[in-house]
Amino acid sequence: MPPAPPPSWPAQTDPVDLLLVGGLTIDRFADGSLQPGGAVLHAARAARAAGCRVGIVSVAGPEPVGRAGVAELLDISVFALVADAPQTPAFRHREGRVGRRLWLEPGGAGVRMAPGAQLPMQAHAVLFAPVFDELPDASLGWGGAALRGACLQGWLRRTEAGGAIAPLELASLHDSTVSRLATFDALFASDEDVSADRGTPERQLDALRTRLGPGPLLVLTLGADGAWFDIDRPQGTRARWHMAAPTRIDDVATTGAGDAFAALFLASYDGALSRDGVSDAAAQAMSGVVRMLEKRRR
Repeated sequence: MPPAPPPSWPAQTDPVDLLLVGGLTIDRFADGSLQPGGAVLHAARAARAAGCRVGIVSVAGPEPVGRAGVAELLDISVFALVADAPQTPAFRHREGRVGRRLWLEPGGAGVRMAPGAQLPMQAHAVLFAPVFDELPDASLGWGGAALRGACLQGWLRRTEAGGAIAPLELASLHDSTVSRLATFDALFASDEDVSADRGTPERQLDALRTRLGPGPLLVLTLGADGAWFDIDRPQGTRARWHMAAPTRIDDVATTGAGDAFAALFLASYDGALSRDGVSDAAAQAMSGVVRMLEKRRR
């Protein structure tokens, strides 16, 4: 995957509630339609709809669909810094009874940021959301004093014959990546992301905690079945619990729902590792995702 040019930071800007970092994609659906996608775009849409001030650092190629995604990011964000790449990675989507399946078509470039770079503005939180491992480990040390979160799916994907996407076992995460993610405030994964580590959600949380160590809040989303939360502080505070979604929605495509949840959670989270604080932020995020999915019905 050839690197994109490193971002060139703008002058100091007004504070943002959420800075989103990760690449754009082209999504190909069963009806033949093409749409811009990627975790950052889904997260930005949800955060903006909730009234958040959003900043973007991303990468996209020259294709019309990719540029349409860039144009949308520019429209809904306080600022969007998008590096040019030779090609935007494309995913073919299929929804079925056993869930969503993805195939990766020839893919694009990575976001490159200097390690230790400072935010060009004050941000309440930064969410790293790669789509296919386009963020180098060095970029994960970046973020200043803001809350830092990451969606793990981009690090937990591999391609099989024909470009089919399959989940990686948590043990396969590079130690250098793990050491950086272990310093984050919150890490998000779906049960689909960690399906290679088979078992119940609680066993999947055990596997996440074993690999990532104590410290970060762990969030395991289960689609329409809500989410699990795990607190394990180095000095002894531990808690694990499940929250149901406020409304179950089964008949709508859920692409981007987990990304939206992570963005809305971080935007309202105060960083305190307490059950009440986490549950309050989660309730707000779940309500926002329900509104997003209900809008898709119209």
